[in-house]
Amino acid sequence: MKKLTTKLVLLAALISFGSHLQAQVLIGTKLSYKNSDLYSEQSAVNTKQYYIAPEIAFSMKPNQLLGFRYAFSKSKINENTNNSNFSKTTTHAYSIFNRHRKYINKYLNFYGEIAATYSHAQTETDGRYSGIELLEETKNYLLSLAPGIEFKLTSNWQINTQWGILSYRQSKNTVLLEENKVNYWLFQLDPSDIQIGLNYIFESKEKE
Repeated sequence: MKKLTTKLVLLAALISFGSHLQAQVLIGTKLSYKNSDLYSEQSAVNTKQYYIAPEIAFSMKPNQLLGFRYAFSKSKINENTNNSNFSKTTTHAYSIFNRHRKYINKYLNFYGEIAATYSHAQTETDGRYSGIELLEETKNYLLSLAPGIEFKLTSNWQINTQWGILSYRQSKNTVLLEENKVNYWLFQLDPSDIQIGLNYIFESKEKE
């Protein structure tokens, strides 16, 4: 309860700060859900994942947003083979993003977003056949570029869709007290990576 109260007070302070600067303040959240199955002669793998990411941003210019996003995701992979096992992953991510808009008409904007993200994930693996349980920790530093569309429903409400495509990731993985580091580029064109969000816009009025 104390943490929730702190977050609400911080949100109110940020909105008040944006209004004081006579900026457009945007708050909202992105959601995505994935349920997929992969079959082969030896196994059947089911993956379920959900993602929620509240965000707040300020628009000092009509075509640009600067904001912060917190993302929480949880996934479960269930593999049915002779060595059946399942894994659960919980991820917390923190992002600073800059979004540049391209005005199309009064209802529609295209945009490109660049974001810097730190995330921490824990994966629990239970080998039902071997009886070996593992706890794996992964820390990621990520730079990403993604296109998106904003569709205005009313003067204050808008729908936001975003498709993450290009990213550079620096990852440190720890399992059984062993650390592994890897750097790589990732190019995604999977429709399941589309995120849909709903935003509310606070428009501050200039003082007369």
